[in-house]
Amino acid sequence: MKTRPSSKVLIACIFLLLVTSFASAQISQPRDTVKEETLHFFCEGYFAWSNDELRKQEDFYYNHSRLNAPGINFTSIQYHVEKKRWCLDVGIQDGRYVQANYSTQPLINRLISQANIHYLPFQRHDISLQAGIFPSHIGFESAWNTDNLTLTRSMLAENSPYYESGISLSWNGPDQKWGLKALCLSGWQQSQWKWPVQHPSFGWATYWHPCTDWKLAYNGFHGNLDNLTAFPYSYHNFYMQAKWKSYECIMGYDIGIKDKINRWHSPVIIVAKKWNQKLRSAIRWEKMMDPQSTIITDNLTPWKNRMAYSANVDWIIHSLFTARIEYKFAKANDGIFIKHHDLITFNCIFHCSSKKQAIHFVLSDY
Repeated sequence: MKTRPSSKVLIACIFLLLVTSFASAQISQPRDTVKEETLHFFCEGYFAWSNDELRKQEDFYYNHSRLNAPGINFTSIQYHVEKKRWCLDVGIQDGRYVQANYSTQPLINRLISQANIHYLPFQRHDISLQAGIFPSHIGFESAWNTDNLTLTRSMLAENSPYYESGISLSWNGPDQKWGLKALCLSGWQQSQWKWPVQHPSFGWATYWHPCTDWKLAYNGFHGNLDNLTAFPYSYHNFYMQAKWKSYECIMGYDIGIKDKINRWHSPVIIVAKKWNQKLRSAIRWEKMMDPQSTIITDNLTPWKNRMAYSANVDWIIHSLFTARIEYKFAKANDGIFIKHHDLITFNCIFHCSSKKQAIHFVLSDY
């Protein structure tokens, strides 16, 4: 049974973060002591309509899961502070995405979007250590909607980790063309360590910029559901991102393995165009191939293949507000029967940030 976090606890946490951040912004400190202090606020409301008489999407979708009713998909407050070679990130969250994706986590952990510390051990080398709860190192999509080219997430993103907890070691080359990361994690999308540790998990990430507007990346995970039980997962994510004038293209391919025998594959292609400073659009094609029905099930109905097309338009109404609308057509089959599914989603996003000693509001860069 899913338990929703107490609204009183969430309101108290939000109030505490707001007071702490804005009060500290009034205290003058030496510039060599505090480099940056920032507070981010994000809220994504949405309405999704489907031609099916269903109240929610399939279980493998965590975002915009409830249909034919308005709601808050994701809202979060993030606090960031840098001091010399240290960096702290703390955030709280709520929304239907959180209630769906964090349902197996402890109650208090569902309120935490991230809580981690960065440390730069060497001043002249771009090496960093990170420990705590932080966003997943896998993939090119985020829980923050404005970071993505499309309104809804791809099937491969919805079925790979959005968050993780553990320790990571990162290195970026002097020219920023290469990057490597190694991680020791508590499991497959787990927000806490369980003691005594019996089955730690591991992750890795690498990227290469052959030129300024091109990026090639490979990220992976090998481990278990959590660090106490042995349910082995192995996951590999490949993607290429390219920009040319007002166009941007992402091509990705994911391979997942569970219990060493159940495998699924998912390719995706996204093409976006920025028409002007306020208008942008994108189209997407994706497919999930799941022969053992490990991922894509609908009310216990196994679907071996699922393909979807989508098109979306984004309008930046104001520096604080963005409106997005998307149409998605999906088709699934189990080898005999074929199911069609239409989905129209509209959302309105409010996103701002305040910086220490220079309070202003900005929209996330596309």
